[in-house]
Amino acid sequence: MARLVVIDRLYDALQQNHSQIDVAFANAGGIEFAPLGAIIEERRENSFDTNVKGVLFKVEKGAASCCAIALRSF
Repeated sequence: MARLVVIDRLYDALQQNHSQIDVAFANAGGIEFAPLGAIIEERRENSFDTNVKGVLFKVEKGAASCCAIALRSF
């Protein structure tokens, strides 16, 4: 889930159905095995997108959503 539009839809749905997010798990761990020398750029990019960008974007969006909800409640 490294595409921002998908993450935006996820948080939009959460905000429409719940007043706040109490806990969020930021987890990734997908990997494709290949011998050294056989790793193609597409596999490396997919792994990085899933394991780094996806987690980073979800946490970033979640933090922004939590702050917006907290500020609206004052």
